[in-house]
Amino acid sequence: MHSEKNFYFFFDSFCNAVHYMSTMKLKRPKTTPMMVRLEDELEARLRRAAKTMGSNKSAVFRFALLNELPRIERGQINIPAL
Repeated sequence: MHSEKNFYFFFDSFCNAVHYMSTMKLKRPKTTPMMVRLEDELEARLRRAAKTMGSNKSAVFRFALLNELPRIERGQINIPAL
């Protein structure tokens, strides 16, 4: 009986926390718009990836950049001059 009471207390607390978090308005970090020139084929790939992920092009671009930037900074990737 005691453990069942603890379970319901925990479950009720958990549900309250989930409800509170779902009603919170998250502050987006300040961002700076940046113009990036992309070839048509790359733009299309970015659009398809965003559609597949149910997201937008900016989020996919940011995700790709954040995943590769540490490797670039460590010198593991060399970027040819374009």
